[in-house]
Amino acid sequence: MKVRTATESFSDTPSQSRMVLALRHFASCCSGVTAIEYGLIASLIASAILALMSIYGSALETLLGELAATLKL
Repeated sequence: MKVRTATESFSDTPSQSRMVLALRHFASCCSGVTAIEYGLIASLIASAILALMSIYGSALETLLGELAATLKL
């Protein structure tokens, strides 16, 4: 069965077949996999930042408060 490219029309096939063809095209496309990988990397980085902020948040707040007080002089 021929998999259609993104530029070809799906209008001549029934809706279920169009969905199957679109999913096959998405599965065969490497850019979709790359986008998912980048999304996973971004979520891991965000999770690490949140974890570090929860651990060191109060110390950072104290440090920045002292810095602000020093700069006001």
